[in-house]
Amino acid sequence: MKKFFTVVFLCFVCFAASFNNIFFTKLLAFGGCEEVSFYCSQKNQTEFANEIKNGEGYIYSVDVSDAKSDYSKLLGCYGFSAKFDILLFDKIMDTMQVVKTETLEGVQNFYGYVNGLTMFDFMDNKKVNIQVALTSNGVIVGSPLILGSY
Repeated sequence: MKKFFTVVFLCFVCFAASFNNIFFTKLLAFGGCEEVSFYCSQKNQTEFANEIKNGEGYIYSVDVSDAKSDYSKLLGCYGFSAKFDILLFDKIMDTMQVVKTETLEGVQNFYGYVNGLTMFDFMDNKKVNIQVALTSNGVIVGSPLILGSY
């Protein structure tokens, strides 16, 4: 029985660690990132300046320079959002396969798929693991979807 729980725990750790992916690292390497937020299913004991209770989960906003190291401290992380300078819109869009586009309240939304992101949702019976919102003051990228505000 101990072996079974050990295997289950290791699978969970590998799954949770899989969020630390190439795509997220690539996004941060573009520069021009203004803020990063992580969506977590549980409260974390590590002190973060910006913790918001969001329904059943939590949103942790972190300093861009510490985003990769702060992520490693978070438990139950299932997604992220990052705000970028509007000048990076074309570069970000080149990284994804667009599945659907729509405009809501003046904000253009692009839903798509990129390799390297493990979490996904379905939209029109197609896998979607990234949302890009083009606003008048920036580009917001979220995975699997933007759960915070624009």
